[in-house]
Amino acid sequence: MAWAFIGGHVVENDVDAGGTAAFLVLFVLLGSLLALPRMPG
Repeated sequence: MAWAFIGGHVVENDVDAGGTAAFLVLFVLLGSLLALPRMPG
C-alpha cells in the first residue's frame, strides 16, 4: 500500500530527482518499520 501511495505521488506530481530519492528513502523506512513486528509462534 505504501508503494502505491508514494509511487503515485512521485508520478502524478512530477517530483524532481531529489524528491524522488527522498520518497524512495521514505518507502524503505516504512517497509523496514512494518517488517519489525513478528508473529508469535
